[in-house]
Amino acid sequence: MAPTRRTALRRTTTALLAIGALSTALLAGCSAIDPNGKPQACLSLKDPAQKAVTDVSDALQGITSDPQAAADQVRATKDDLQKAVDKVKNDDVKASAQKVVDALGDLETAIDARVANPADLDTSALTDAGSAVQTTAKDLVDLCASSLN
Repeated sequence: MAPTRRTALRRTTTALLAIGALSTALLAGCSAIDPNGKPQACLSLKDPAQKAVTDVSDALQGITSDPQAAADQVRATKDDLQKAVDKVKNDDVKASAQKVVDALGDLETAIDARVANPADLDTSALTDAGSAVQTTAKDLVDLCASSLN
């Protein structure tokens, strides 16, 4: 049995909260750091990641009432995060953050599919996309947390 839309949204929201945890990890030990190092790269993603968490969470809360607005919000959030990732100088952090952007793109595609065919009760694509956001966000959080130790 396919997971419910609510389960898919819950998983995606959990993933976004993991991205928000980045901000906590980024606040420790940020003085006198290499501008091309992991800590600085992670710090540069702090505000865009926090905004992404809020924006996508808001979008997903309204997905059942207005899936097109949710798709548009996820698209805008992905584009904003991409702009931040493009400025990252550390290759490891940039690659990890790019995976989050790509996962948000997959989430956008899954929501677009829902918009195109609202009668389709299979939420597996949405669930899979949400899980991918969660996994990639956790990987980025772990990478940034390890760079501060």
